[in-house]
Amino acid sequence: MRFDIKGAFAEYIIGLIRLRRTVGFRYMEGERILYRFSEFCNLHFPDELELTEQIVRKWIENPNEYKNAYQTYRMAAVRNLGIYMTGMGRNAYVLPVEFYPRPDPRYVVRIYTKEELAKIFKCADRCSQNTKSPYLHLIVPVIFRLLYCCGLRPREARKLKSENIDLNNGEIRIIQSKGLKDRLVVMAEDMTALCMRYNEKMEQLCPNREYFFQSDRTNGAYVKSWIERHFNILLEQSNISDSSFSKPRLYDLRHTFATHCLQQWVEQGKDVNSKLLYLSAYMGHKDVTNTAYYIHLMPTEFCEQSKLSTAWYSNVTTEVPIED
Repeated sequence: MRFDIKGAFAEYIIGLIRLRRTVGFRYMEGERILYRFSEFCNLHFPDELELTEQIVRKWIENPNEYKNAYQTYRMAAVRNLGIYMTGMGRNAYVLPVEFYPRPDPRYVVRIYTKEELAKIFKCADRCSQNTKSPYLHLIVPVIFRLLYCCGLRPREARKLKSENIDLNNGEIRIIQSKGLKDRLVVMAEDMTALCMRYNEKMEQLCPNREYFFQSDRTNGAYVKSWIERHFNILLEQSNISDSSFSKPRLYDLRHTFATHCLQQWVEQGKDVNSKLLYLSAYMGHKDVTNTAYYIHLMPTEFCEQSKLSTAWYSNVTTEVPIED
């Protein structure tokens, strides 16, 4: 546990967190929310031993203070706690799902063109040496290329440990990512060569570092806000702005990788339907239906050329969720 959870509901909160992780969820945000809920209860209801409707209603007040998605997380966490406590034989109020706010408008995935990617990476290569961040000019050209070229989740790149990248064989071992799953990601030769050159320079500045992209300030992994901030800087320098459909985001590099991979198979005349399983395993998806979602992001002419059964896929696919 990352937090010291105390109070009347501590036993059940800790039990719920352990249960969620036992079945394969990382539940990091869930733990943070439940910790805040325990602190909330200790402050406002210090003598209350039962999870009452009054407590839950007070917890979900002022919904405008949060975005709909985060408010839903807060509600889901305390609802799950009520269900867990009830299952353990305690009287507890279970928040009805009808209280959940309407979801925010669905984000339209932004697929970067080859020209846009070239601009982004060109600006990354121009990143100058900074006395306050001596590793910055080395990390920026590599980490964003790795996200696109290997379709990694941003968190997987940020928290990649040096011991889990085999530069001799061009392989990355992703350890306990989403769903606590491990997988092996093979890099292309040019990506491997770039990582080798980067690693040689970093070994001189920071020998035996724990993380492949190690922060010069904390000697740990970079945080989410760091990588998003520097990607936004690259977008601004590349003159890539919001379109009428969507705002460009870091996670869209992963979406772009998958879509470009499918398009390349179509151009090469390969059976895309049979290739989806390979792409699904490479990207670490729970099942192939998440991977099939990317078919909808391909231009119509590619779908027609490949004879993809888009009507069938539309019935079995859902939007791939955004993760850290």
